[in-house]
Amino acid sequence: MSEAIESLPQDLYEGLVDYVPEDFKEFGFYASYTGEASYSMSLIANLGKGRFVNCFAGLSANDVFFLFKQLDSIISKVRFSLQSDKRFSVVMLKVTNEGKFNLDFDYTKFDEVSSIEHKKNWQEKFCGKK
Repeated sequence: MSEAIESLPQDLYEGLVDYVPEDFKEFGFYASYTGEASYSMSLIANLGKGRFVNCFAGLSANDVFFLFKQLDSIISKVRFSLQSDKRFSVVMLKVTNEGKFNLDFDYTKFDEVSSIEHKKNWQEKFCGKK
């Protein structure tokens, strides 16, 4: 396994943790790619007792733009180290307040519509609505 893949959970965590409330129980990060340069990202914190927060809400458009560029550079380092037919289209990271994490990949090639639906399904599953 390449060093970039092995360090991906830690690199993403370090890029995300400042945007997550301190009292989180767990947080979930989702990034999907359609094509080589189009991407969408989501960061949701579970605060317990059925309370969830969109961690990107409240950020300025400029801050979101630069944060997404930073996260994309971390993810792209891994994606482009793989052959084009082996690149994942979605990366999902779940981190608990105990430091446990789960990193998943999806290799389905999405168009814009199916990518939005996939992200919505992930959000509903993470928030316990599915």
